[in-house]
Amino acid sequence: MATPQIFLPLRAPRFRLLTAGQFISGVGDWLDYVAVLSLVAYQWDEGSSGLAAVAVCTALPWIALSPIAGVWTDRLPRRAVLVVSDLARAVLVLGYVLCHSLLPLLVLLTLKTSFSVLFSPAQSAAVQQTVPRDDLIGANALTTLITQSTKIIGPALGGVLFAGVGSTAVFIADAASFLLSAALLSRLRFPQRETQPSGDENEGKRSVWSEAVAGLAFIAGRHVLLIAVLVMGSTVFLVFAFDTLTPLALRKLHLSPEMLGYMIGAVGLGSAVGAAAIGQWGKRISPLRLMCLAQACAGILVASTGLLITSQTYGMTAKVILSVTMFGIGVSASGLFVGYPTILQSQTPPELMGRVAALSGVIPTTLQLIAPAAGAGMSAAFGTGAVFTVSGVFLTTIGIAVMFLPASRMDASAETSSREVKAT
Repeated sequence: MATPQIFLPLRAPRFRLLTAGQFISGVGDWLDYVAVLSLVAYQWDEGSSGLAAVAVCTALPWIALSPIAGVWTDRLPRRAVLVVSDLARAVLVLGYVLCHSLLPLLVLLTLKTSFSVLFSPAQSAAVQQTVPRDDLIGANALTTLITQSTKIIGPALGGVLFAGVGSTAVFIADAASFLLSAALLSRLRFPQRETQPSGDENEGKRSVWSEAVAGLAFIAGRHVLLIAVLVMGSTVFLVFAFDTLTPLALRKLHLSPEMLGYMIGAVGLGSAVGAAAIGQWGKRISPLRLMCLAQACAGILVASTGLLITSQTYGMTAKVILSVTMFGIGVSASGLFVGYPTILQSQTPPELMGRVAALSGVIPTTLQLIAPAAGAGMSAAFGTGAVFTVSGVFLTTIGIAVMFLPASRMDASAETSSREVKAT
């Protein structure tokens, strides 16, 4: 029996180590997340302001530190960045045990997130260096499948552990997951690579910021990369404009709060199914077209949700329609989750991969912070259903418009010559 395409990247021993480390630390991260929110909201009774502070501390480092983190990821050995980041996060999570108030927890949470900012581009660069280019779609599909699986396993396990043995045991388990991940990643070996884009003897003396600017210039100079970043940025903004309004939508549909959990589960299941399908058949479509198709389909489903909210459809009918729609949105989202990193990895040389991976996330993360306020303003003015409908229409319009850009831009070669890199 032939091996499913999605599992072919696992033929590479280094990729097996990466995925094993990703799964273990991913489950631990979600254990941590559930425990932190429960501690702040229930045990310390910090209310919405405390939860908002947690959200800010987990988002701001991605904006403030990504340019610097990307440069250091390119300067330092990949394995060292991965292992040290895991070890540092293990120590910081253990520090949560000593926190008895919100402020010290926020400090440690910010530091832990800062090391995650360093780890993420190094992991993306490591995938690029551990699988053949033809297997990148499958590798990123498998990575997405693992990520979605940890979102299901981690929160469920975290809730059970928090209720049964308390936050201390959860934090210890999370720290252990990082230690185990570090042990696995310490076995990675990467081929020798250039640490600077050119042979100029002054290159090594360039400032961190000048190297970050070079990474930004590289993104701006390659059409496929730039378009992918803008597509992802627009998607994140529009999704987070309506996503935070979901509880209000459930109230308008006369549905109970537990329906929110079913919706999240449906999206997660859809993403996992979509990732498996893309891993099996995704090579038939270019990554950027995959992103655009996913964005357009997701937009249609989101707009349909908006129409459902305003249609005064209640009861079991609303539950069924909403569950199916959320599953479809999850399937569509997997196209973005897989296509986006594949474009970054296939369009970028190894010596710039850290910077490109880090910088490409700044715009989406910034828009993620702005979007909820914009969605709340629209909801107050036009209603919750209108926010879903308008967001969906824009998602579909952008996806279709980009899909029909000139083929020379859509299917530009991913090969980047050393001459182009040195010019950057």
